[in-house]
Amino acid sequence: MDVSSYLVGAAVVSYVIVRQFTGRWVPARRSLLLPLVLVVVGVGHAGNVHWTALAVAVVGADAVSLAVQFAVYNARVARDGRPLRRARRRADPRATLAR
Repeated sequence: MDVSSYLVGAAVVSYVIVRQFTGRWVPARRSLLLPLVLVVVGVGHAGNVHWTALAVAVVGADAVSLAVQFAVYNARVARDGRPLRRARRRADPRATLAR
């Protein structure tokens, strides 16, 4: 592959990361954008990799870990009846960063 394809990919991922960290409310389905982009890029590059047994085991363990984290997060949200993120409020004038 030539350098321009890497630059385009890096630019897209950088743009998505910058958008994720801007100070705005992100709905739940938009918060899946960055992981989906990274999965698509990773799967695209995974075809060129020689998979050893260790690599398959590490990727499998990572997938299982992700599934467990997802289940725990959803169980906590279901138990509390609300997402972990609190609603935005006006800044407290006594706070250090609000001055």
